[in-house]
Amino acid sequence: MEMKKKLILSPVGISLLHNSLEKEDDELRNSLSEYSNALQLPQEIQVKVDDLVQRATKKLQHGSVSERRKLSAELNSLYALYENDAHNTETFHILLKTDTALGEKSAEILEKFLREEWHSPNIISIPVEGLNTASLASFSRGIKNLLKEFDKTIPDFKEKGYEIIFNLTGGFKSLQGYLNIIGMFYADRLVYIFERSSELLTIPKLPIKIDEKKLYKNATKLALLDEGVIFSHKELSIGDALLDIDEENNVSLSEWGQLAWYRVKRDIFSKELVEFPHIIYEQSFKKDFEKTNELRVKMQETVARASAILIDKNGDITALKRDGGLKYDNYSSKKHIGHFRIDRGNRVICNYKGEKLHLQHFGSHDYTESII
Repeated sequence: MEMKKKLILSPVGISLLHNSLEKEDDELRNSLSEYSNALQLPQEIQVKVDDLVQRATKKLQHGSVSERRKLSAELNSLYALYENDAHNTETFHILLKTDTALGEKSAEILEKFLREEWHSPNIISIPVEGLNTASLASFSRGIKNLLKEFDKTIPDFKEKGYEIIFNLTGGFKSLQGYLNIIGMFYADRLVYIFERSSELLTIPKLPIKIDEKKLYKNATKLALLDEGVIFSHKELSIGDALLDIDEENNVSLSEWGQLAWYRVKRDIFSKELVEFPHIIYEQSFKKDFEKTNELRVKMQETVARASAILIDKNGDITALKRDGGLKYDNYSSKKHIGHFRIDRGNRVICNYKGEKLHLQHFGSHDYTESII
C-alpha cells in the first residue's frame, strides 16, 4: 500500500521539560513557570535546565512508547497520528519553536529524537521572532511572522500533493487558539489528543468564506501593507477586522488581514500583473509574464518589495542597492541597465529613470544574461 505524503506541523511547548522533572524538583518547576517567556535564562537557571535537557533526552531514548507519550504532548499525538507509519520517508515535520529559551530547548530535543529514533531527516524547525506570550504586542508580531513563514513554506508542499496536518496537542493555549483558525485555511486536517487519553481527535474544518472581491480590488495596497507600507484608514475599505488601526488613524494588516491576503495572493499574482508605485512594466516584460507561469507569484512578491522600499525612500534607488535580498546593481558593461534578484537563480532586468523602475525582462540567470 502506497503511503501518503504528509507535512505535519507541531507547535512545541515545554511539556517535555515539565514532565521530566522529579518530585524533588519543586524549585526548578517554579523556575520553568517563572521563565517560560524569557529569551535568555539566568546562568544558575541555565545550568539546571541543561541538566534537565540531558535527563529528558535519556528518558526519550530509553523509554517505551507509552513512557514517551507521557513525557511529550507533541509526541503523544504524533504516535497516535503515525500508527504504523513512523518510518515513512515521505513525511516532513515542521517543529514550530516559540521565541523563548525553554521552547528552543524543547524543540531541539524533539528534533534530535525524530531524526535519530525515527530515522527521519525531513525535519524543518521554524523559529518565529516574537512568538511568546510576554506581551500582547509581541504575540501579535509573532503571529504575523508565523503567517509569513507559513506562506513561504506550506503552499509548495500543497502543490506537490502533500497532506497538510496541524498537530495542535502541544504549544501554549494562546497559540493553539490562533492555529485552529489558521489551520482552517492551510491544513487538510487538524488533530488533537483528546484530554489525557491516547485517542486522536480530528477537528472538523469549517467552510470559512471571505469577501474576495474587496481583496482583489485592493490587491496593490494589500501587497504593500504586507511589505510594511502604512496607509491612512480612509484609503482602505476592506473591513476593520482585517486592519490594525493606530491612534493617528493609520493602518497596517492585522493577523486576519494578513491571513486573508495570503489566501488570495497567489491567485491574483498568477493571473495578472499588479500595478505598483514607482514601477513601470515595459511591453517586453509583459511578454515574459505571458510566457511563464512558474515565476509569476515570486516575481510579483519581489516587485512589491521593491515598490515598498522606493515608497519609503521617495524613489531613491540606493535603497534597493542596500537591500540584502534584492541586491540591485547595474551591469558593468551597460551601466544604464540594472537588475535585482527574485531568488538565487532568477532576476529582473530594469532601467531606472525619473524615480521609477522600468521593468524590461525577468527569468533565469541564463535567460537574462542572453538578452543583455
